[in-house]
Amino acid sequence: MDHHAKPRILVFCPFYVPGWKAGGPVRSIAGLVASLGDEFDFFIICADRDPGDKRPYAGIRSHNWNAVGKAQVYYLRPYSTWLELRRSVIHVQCNAYYINGLLYRRLSIEPMLLRWAGVLPRLPVALAPRGELGAGALSQKPLKKSFFTRTLVRSRVYEDVIWQASSDEELADIARSFPSATVRVAGNLASLPEFPEWYRKKDVGSARFLSVARIDRMKNLIFAMRILDDLGSDVSLDIIGPTTDAGYLEECKLAASKLKHVRVQFLGELTPDAVHRKLADYHALILPTLGENFGHAILEALCAGCLVLISNRTPWRDLVQLKVGWDISLDDQNGWRSAARSIVTMGEREFGEWSRRARLAGTARRNDQAVIDSNRQLLSELVSSACGS
Repeated sequence: MDHHAKPRILVFCPFYVPGWKAGGPVRSIAGLVASLGDEFDFFIICADRDPGDKRPYAGIRSHNWNAVGKAQVYYLRPYSTWLELRRSVIHVQCNAYYINGLLYRRLSIEPMLLRWAGVLPRLPVALAPRGELGAGALSQKPLKKSFFTRTLVRSRVYEDVIWQASSDEELADIARSFPSATVRVAGNLASLPEFPEWYRKKDVGSARFLSVARIDRMKNLIFAMRILDDLGSDVSLDIIGPTTDAGYLEECKLAASKLKHVRVQFLGELTPDAVHRKLADYHALILPTLGENFGHAILEALCAGCLVLISNRTPWRDLVQLKVGWDISLDDQNGWRSAARSIVTMGEREFGEWSRRARLAGTARRNDQAVIDSNRQLLSELVSSACGS
């Protein structure tokens, strides 16, 4: 097994399909595999269950390789040892590593430490921090994260990593924390089904808003509720997503109970297929996030023909010029109210035109060949450095 027809990339991914509760990072790797799985052999090591779940995924074999789409996936049980990890890595005989996420202990930090210590083969490695070095992410538990990133900068564990930034903004984030880092910009790849052209009835003076996001302070849901409540119109907001911060969920429910105008429902966790179907019921996605590395929910909403009302802390910009939505500073509450009011006051014809543009813009980004090419180039550079070492 010295020679393989295709280069072998071993991906360390804290969570992977059929899981979905960890959000965008899972979908980014699924998109990578779907787009480039005919050119590279992907082997993925991940947990055998979603975060917070007590049972493994149905239909998989834990501590075994499983064929999943165009990849082979090894599902680790909780508390498996580094020896088990080493055995699975050695078995693959890969050309390079790809690490999905920076600050996960088990399948981000540990593989890097084991590689540095010589327990795992010292192969080239690409690391995608997936927004964890953005200002919004670092503002959550800042002392812990600041200590950790400063320690990493001073260590030699990460000195020969190729970092993947998904945007120019993330490139700047990485450079701030790791000034001497080698960074390549390669956008996130999405794995989304086709969306039909859904017709939505739209009356002047009413609108149905949706949030698809973890219940977490990073997503800033209370801000969204208060903006919509200020409109005093016939407005509803449905919130879909798993809870990663139980305390914040209680704060959100308390805030919702005090609203005068907007009707809020917490729909809890829904599978990606269920979310896909439900998007037909809404006019707009609202996401005043403190920071997104990409925003898979934004892309999915656009592909489904929903308008998007989001903060300017994502790679999605200039939405008003495209007539597909708004990206607004969180300091500009009047701007948020004005944008939300624009959605509410749209009639059938105007909304239909914006919805059509949203669908076209989302579909164009999903199928963007330049993004696929940038990821191919990153992986090819990794493999080339392996051959030259």
